[in-house]
Amino acid sequence: MRKAIIKKGKNYKFGQSLKKGEIVLIEEHCIGNGRYRLTAHPLYNIVFGFAVTPSQIEYVEKEKFIVSVTRTSWSSKEITVEASNRAEAERLALDEAGNLEFSEKDAEYKTGSVYSKKQFDELFK
Repeated sequence: MRKAIIKKGKNYKFGQSLKKGEIVLIEEHCIGNGRYRLTAHPLYNIVFGFAVTPSQIEYVEKEKFIVSVTRTSWSSKEITVEASNRAEAERLALDEAGNLEFSEKDAEYKTGSVYSKKQFDELFK
């Protein structure tokens, strides 16, 4: 669990509330596809938890994260082949492409999953 400060107070059922500026412990539950459910536990009652969103809290300390990044690049080259039809021409061109050197003209970067270092170690080591 990580310490965080409540940025915006919120009232809950049964007269319970989180006040702005209150320090809480945040428990992160992985719900798949890089998404997490956050539960805030007040320091005065660690057993009791409140559902919060990332916009409601600000973590007190920084943490190391491991982020999966995928790079997709584009480059094209015209390849001349002799074939009897278009399908064969495509197959021969793809075979020949493996022997050629391409220079990238454009690239795109996307992030995938994001894990804290501790979560990554627990899941993958």
